[in-house]
Amino acid sequence: MLPQMSPLADKHKGCFTGTDPGKIIERLKQNAGSDEELALVVKRIAGRCPTSHWANLKALDDARANSEIGAVLSGDLALARHMAPRGDFVEGIRAVLIDKDQQPKWKPDDIAGVDVDKISAVLAK
Repeated sequence: MLPQMSPLADKHKGCFTGTDPGKIIERLKQNAGSDEELALVVKRIAGRCPTSHWANLKALDDARANSEIGAVLSGDLALARHMAPRGDFVEGIRAVLIDKDQQPKWKPDDIAGVDVDKISAVLAK
């Protein structure tokens, strides 16, 4: 038996199909026009690090495709080692906790600019 998902996620589960976080966010934005609660969530999601969106989705896809827990954990560790030294982690801390301007400057600043092949390669090692 699957655990119960939040009512908001259940209501908009059709938005979460596919393997492109940019398209997922666009579908969520389209649905948000009639749902105030979803609009707040979409605003928060859309403001997060584009590279992290791809990394999260790729890691989930990798975990679904791999039945060996050791391999999944190894991929997660490799991805953490790849992501942690990037400037986006420090930039997120700066924007939220230090300057509190809530205006992070991500690199790249757009989902289309993310090197998805590099993330896939990190998980494939």
